[in-house]
Amino acid sequence: MRLGTLHLALLLTLIVADVALPAATTQPSSDLDELKRQAVADIQKSMRGMPFLGEKNLSDVVRFEIRGGKLHPLTNLPEMPLSWIKLQGLSGWAEVAVRDFGNQKFLQQFSYRDVSAPGVVEVDTEVFSGPTTVQISRGIAVIGDGADMVQLVQAAADGPNSMGLYVQHVSADVRQSQPRHARGASLIDLYLQDPADMNAGVRPIFRLLRQEHVVFAPDPRAAYQVLADLCPIDPAVAAETDATVAKLGADSFDDREAAMQHLRRVGVAAALHLMRHRDPNLTTEQSMRVDLFLAAYEPLNADLAPRLLTDPDFLLDCQFCADATIRRLALEQARRVTGNAMSFDPRLGGPDLADALAKVRPGP
Repeated sequence: MRLGTLHLALLLTLIVADVALPAATTQPSSDLDELKRQAVADIQKSMRGMPFLGEKNLSDVVRFEIRGGKLHPLTNLPEMPLSWIKLQGLSGWAEVAVRDFGNQKFLQQFSYRDVSAPGVVEVDTEVFSGPTTVQISRGIAVIGDGADMVQLVQAAADGPNSMGLYVQHVSADVRQSQPRHARGASLIDLYLQDPADMNAGVRPIFRLLRQEHVVFAPDPRAAYQVLADLCPIDPAVAAETDATVAKLGADSFDDREAAMQHLRRVGVAAALHLMRHRDPNLTTEQSMRVDLFLAAYEPLNADLAPRLLTDPDFLLDCQFCADATIRRLALEQARRVTGNAMSFDPRLGGPDLADALAKVRPGP
């Protein structure tokens, strides 16, 4: 069992066994305050004798890149044993360990424990990474009602089940626990399978870590695929694309290859036109080459794009994309879907934009 998970397990034992309160919503604040004090004492005990690194900026301690739809935790800290730090702007306590494996640096452990959240005893947020796996989790200990756990697990090797999402409420009566899980090859796979748990369980983790704008930013290709029917097409580009597609059936191999390269140079504008207006009378050669060209612009299965076109959270996540056309079309669609004006400062970016979007996202 991981260190942070052990912390939460011990706290859960205290809540449901030692105190044995019947319901979270009916307890006097003095009971919650006492459990919070005990949690603080446990935190301080665990840090006794551990090196203290002082106060650090959160982005220097942990941040993420998305490569091929998968998470890659990064840190600016040097290799170090388990040490504790204070994080600028956050009230809780953090532990961090960084290790080199074969000349590659990994954020081996990041654990953030916070007792300041109202109505709950403690919130634990953890990141573990190494050569073979990445694990990101969040546990919320609730007085008298166990704990809510969410865990994202990612294998280093690619595959259709290389990422897993596990969600469970752990109570005093384990028979009442109802675990849920989803598996996929990427973050978007998990989102499509279980948007509710991704939004309610995983999104708050990365909002706390100030990385929501990185982790939930859609692949621009997927965004364009979803928004394809809303994209205006320049008539000149449409005519040029149709003429180029005609050349894909030329007798000369060199001419066919030249037409293919021209399509690739035109890029997304040509792809959007072909997604919407494909000549049904193309030859086998032309169809094969159009399919090959469009494969780079259609990362989603055809039946998934319509679902995301009516998903307000995905449409708002498109505001994290650098492409201004994606942002404009997605916001207009989000307003249509929700009937909400959804006003926010368009000049915002990064974590500030994520904070602004959180205020206009639809509720559960």
